[in-house]
Amino acid sequence: MESIYNLQKRAGTLRRQTDTDSITPEDVGGLQYDTLAYIATMEQNAGSLGIRKVYRSCAEMEPDTTPVGTNGKELRFGQLVCIYDNNNPTAPDSGDIYAFQNPGWLLIGNISNISTLQNNIDSLRTWIEDNRKDIDGLGKGIVGLGADRNLPYRFLPGWDTETPGNFSDWELVSAALDKLNGGADDANRSGWYRGLLNGAPFDVRVFERGYANNDWTQVISGPVSVAGGSLASGAEFAILRRNCSKGVWEPWEDVIAVLKAELKGISDDALMKSQGGTILKPLNITSLGCQGGIIIDEKKDIHVINEPTEDDHAVPKRYVDKVAGKAANALQGATARFAGIKEPPEDCEYETETADLSPERIFYVPSHRCFRGLYGSIVFTSWTTEELYNHRTEKNLPLPYKDKIYIQGRHLYLWNEEEQTLTPITNDCGGELADGSVTTRKLADGAVTLTKIAPCAFATASEVLEVINK
Repeated sequence: MESIYNLQKRAGTLRRQTDTDSITPEDVGGLQYDTLAYIATMEQNAGSLGIRKVYRSCAEMEPDTTPVGTNGKELRFGQLVCIYDNNNPTAPDSGDIYAFQNPGWLLIGNISNISTLQNNIDSLRTWIEDNRKDIDGLGKGIVGLGADRNLPYRFLPGWDTETPGNFSDWELVSAALDKLNGGADDANRSGWYRGLLNGAPFDVRVFERGYANNDWTQVISGPVSVAGGSLASGAEFAILRRNCSKGVWEPWEDVIAVLKAELKGISDDALMKSQGGTILKPLNITSLGCQGGIIIDEKKDIHVINEPTEDDHAVPKRYVDKVAGKAANALQGATARFAGIKEPPEDCEYETETADLSPERIFYVPSHRCFRGLYGSIVFTSWTTEELYNHRTEKNLPLPYKDKIYIQGRHLYLWNEEEQTLTPITNDCGGELADGSVTTRKLADGAVTLTKIAPCAFATASEVLEVINK
């Protein structure tokens, strides 16, 4: 086909011919023929690139075998039409583009996927309505922060009532706890959970002891007891624990009851030694400081000692209960031991814990204002038990707990939130609380005013000092 430039050139040549018979009919007719062919081709190409007609539906388009465009001309092969109805813009075929096949139609695309977008919106709306209970509970769990806690909590999943986190019986609680750990790797969870049993609150802490081996520890505290190794309702507050080793759970045990039993054994042994003999098993002997029981001396003679009085029992019982209380506080995270205070070596490397590499000891690093795990010249920025020492801020920065006692040898430390430093305390904890937020304590370097340190931390510190200094 001739180009527009050649047609213009030929027309210019004819204009310059002035001699008689210098222009033939072929010259004139050929120019006109080529010009009209060029115009027809341009019209066809221009028409095929645009939407020549709009139908309201496929049902209206398909019977039309001789379509006429909006310009009044019949559609040629390859020209395009569109499906769209102003009164129903989200119809299933809205926005579809068809090419005329003369006869028939070929779907070649969609302008904006209006129907697909509408279907996605409808599916999302249906999913939200179907899962509104879980979504509402998730939102409340994310924003929930206890006034006296350092860690964000989540509701224990799997509740069976309208109230988020509320269970109707302990069997359902046990089933929910079983699903937290011990299964597939992608299903295991650790952290702090809260729940309700018919409105009565309980807490669950899940500790990861070894992810590779599927080893976990769950601790539940609240009005709960152990019945045949399973959870049951309890009239008093209790702390229960169970371990998971390689995906296999051990039975639940009452931590305080076990601790008291162990202390009872220590007390009996101490009493036996004070009498110069050994205990005749399986006969029982009373707590430390009591004068009752059965003793065998070095000559193997049996001596029956007078039964203890009520006063004889009172002192050792208070001691056992007190130590058991300290151990329970420690189990719930009230204390944490560390190796010392030091800066990492200049040539240190920063790592995260792996199955083959873990911290040897935990130190407080003043320049980092947090605790770090150290192994030689390696500094661990995260490790399995880090949550016992640091919590994470909103910017995911590690920071010591303000309600926790940190123990290093026979020294106790508290986190001074205002000064952003770890502060030592001694067993001389005189002073009064001022509005519950500012407390004056006599420290190793003199009288210091500490602000924004929880008063309960000082109370625990005083009791822990009393025990470790005995």
